[in-house]
Amino acid sequence: MITYNSKDAAAAMVLAMAAAAISILLTKAQVTRKFRIWISSKSKFAEGLFKCAYCMGHWWIFPGAIYYDLRIIQSPIHAVDVAVSGFATVFVATILEGLMILALSIMDSSHRKEAPEGAQKGEPDGKAPS
Repeated sequence: MITYNSKDAAAAMVLAMAAAAISILLTKAQVTRKFRIWISSKSKFAEGLFKCAYCMGHWWIFPGAIYYDLRIIQSPIHAVDVAVSGFATVFVATILEGLMILALSIMDSSHRKEAPEGAQKGEPDGKAPS
């Protein structure tokens, strides 16, 4: 018999939110740009991982699913339950990542319209660097 575990479902949602935020931070945020360039120079695998929020999410979700022993559904096969819960969490995290990327894109385009001309090139006040 297969049963549903609402406490683990809630934990999976929290894990999905955290993984999505971490994935976007590591793959898209300006604050981690130099780190991405550095890590990408060390390994082709890392280069691919740090370009893909979806890929990065797996590396946060599956260890989290194992650590927290997520079992959204419970069947006689424990490992299958954790794997299914992990993939369900990846699904939710992917939707959240897409929404976050969309929001960042909208904020970025809005910022470019409002910012002085030089600010689009990285100078916050629009003045040329001295």
